[in-house]
Amino acid sequence: MLHTLAVFCVITMVFLPHEALAQEPVIRNDYYEISPDKNPDSLKASQNTGTTKANSFSGIPGKSSSYKSEHLFQRILGINNLKLLKKDLTEYGNNHLPPFMRRVFLEIVHKSFTYPIVFLIITLILVLLINSITVIIILRYTNHQKNRRERYINIYQTRYEEVLSGYLFHDIDWNTAFILIKKKKKLLNRRILISVLSNFQENLRGDFDSQIQEIFINLGLQSYAVKLIKSSIYYKKVSGIRQLTLLNPKGAYHFIEPYLNNSNNLVRAEAQASYIVLRPEDPFCFLKDLTRPFNRWTQLTAFNLYRSYQLKVPSFVQYLKSENINVRNFSLVMITYFQQVENSPVILKMLESPQETTRFHCIRAINDLLLYEGRELIKSRYPFETRKNQIEIIKTLRNIGNQEDFDFLENIFLTGSVTARTEACRSLYFISDEGHQRLIKMKENTDLNLEQYLAHITDPRN
Repeated sequence: MLHTLAVFCVITMVFLPHEALAQEPVIRNDYYEISPDKNPDSLKASQNTGTTKANSFSGIPGKSSSYKSEHLFQRILGINNLKLLKKDLTEYGNNHLPPFMRRVFLEIVHKSFTYPIVFLIITLILVLLINSITVIIILRYTNHQKNRRERYINIYQTRYEEVLSGYLFHDIDWNTAFILIKKKKKLLNRRILISVLSNFQENLRGDFDSQIQEIFINLGLQSYAVKLIKSSIYYKKVSGIRQLTLLNPKGAYHFIEPYLNNSNNLVRAEAQASYIVLRPEDPFCFLKDLTRPFNRWTQLTAFNLYRSYQLKVPSFVQYLKSENINVRNFSLVMITYFQQVENSPVILKMLESPQETTRFHCIRAINDLLLYEGRELIKSRYPFETRKNQIEIIKTLRNIGNQEDFDFLENIFLTGSVTARTEACRSLYFISDEGHQRLIKMKENTDLNLEQYLAHITDPRN
């Protein structure tokens, strides 16, 4: 400890201004010692002078600042600890330093305790210096490790691609390929192997599919993927599900099925997408038992997988009884898309659903499937529907309406909101020529401002 403080004092000598080193120590009456070569009169005068100087904060700014700084140091460290530290440094200088350095060292110790702010400044400089050096070392080390890892991955990825492509194209047999695949049990190398096989699986077709799956199993990579699925970290589960689905579809189903209702959205979405690929004979069967939300992104993914793999289209009416509102709405959209008109009675019954979005999809299904039997039903429900559903009912009547609906649409035009009036005018205009003539008669009433609505609906930009 004393060695450190000694070095600290030497640094203080370097940073301390020469004017401060040239000043004599401030002598105050509470630290004064009687010297034998002074008489009592001079001692008394000296004490009075010292007291006057110590208590005067406006006469000599330098000494007044020194007095405040010293007292601040005493409050921080404590006067007893301060005296003990000063004593230890003095003894250290007397016992360990050569004579030519001793006097300078003792003077620096005295100045340092007189101006303790120097300690704080130098400490701050040292802390900043050490912190900068530490940050530079860490950055250089991490950058070195990153570059080293990238080089390692590139080297082994190229080597594995050469060996495995040679085996797939029958240039070498499996025993030779197995020997040439080095460090296959290392974790990082397993990841590189899976990456290479996944790339082959996505870009090669035909007999290569079965060969790639055999390589995946023979190298023991299946156990690594299963460990990822059983991990408590969600992104590892997703990675494991994706690897098994792509590289071992025959053995992946039993591992993936428990995660169809997983609480994590990403894990659940990945498991559901994998299920569609693994069960092409009935890709949407999991919807029956789905209790968790079936979010929009997963619905789009499921539909895209259906189109990519050209899967069998099931009858979605069986999923309309699900208690999951997402499943019911998705089924209504699929019924509409695949034109499953035979399910019209069930669709009309779904108009009684308490969920607004479900009723909205029912009304849109009636419109797109041209279910004329639902015309009177949606008209009767118009006063009880939300504004969004009311607008959809008016749009539906444009496609399935007839002359019997003119009075209904005219009443909406007279009493409805601006949006409702616009859509009612549009429906009347496009239902038939009779509807167009009905609008011309209504045009005679100048209070309706019908010209503005007609100009809007006939504008090709709208």
